[in-house]
Amino acid sequence: MTVSRRDVLLGAGFFGAGVVTAAVSTPDLRRLTSLWFRIANNPATLTNTEVDISALQPGQVMGTLWRNLPIYIWRRTDQMLSELAERTSEVRFAEPIEGLQPSEAANQFRSVDRHVFVVRGICSRAGCPLIAFEPNRSDLLPVGGFLCTNDGSRFDAAGRVYNGSPAPVDLLVPPHFYLGNKTLVIGEGGSAA
Repeated sequence: MTVSRRDVLLGAGFFGAGVVTAAVSTPDLRRLTSLWFRIANNPATLTNTEVDISALQPGQVMGTLWRNLPIYIWRRTDQMLSELAERTSEVRFAEPIEGLQPSEAANQFRSVDRHVFVVRGICSRAGCPLIAFEPNRSDLLPVGGFLCTNDGSRFDAAGRVYNGSPAPVDLLVPPHFYLGNKTLVIGEGGSAA
């Protein structure tokens, strides 16, 4: 019996198709294939961070990482929001500075959702990590805010730099959007809800 070149190529083709079919049908590879399709449709998938904020209570702060940078997420109370609106004379820039927050967050509270504040936890002066203080937890920041322990820069609960602080500008608000009421996505590629 002689085997023709055509028979070898057909056999190799069917064998390869069988291996691919078997590989794609395993659960891990199905998830990987799904990720490949998500990346192909939206390359920002690789740089976005999804955070479940459903357990974050009013007045609480939580931290996460986005692109290996610390991010603080703060669910602000109505009292905190009214104090932010009243304390504009204590901060260096009462109005948002263009480029330090996404356009959807260019408002007095510097947030897409005024009750949820998302900010990069890095001082705008020297790039030091910040400490977040909830209201009534620090004499330096009685209404809450952020403190740079390196140079003493203080920022309010909207990331605005206080007068007299060494930091030159407000804190950076990363691009972000919401998937429903429970999931915050930090990064590009969505639209504010």
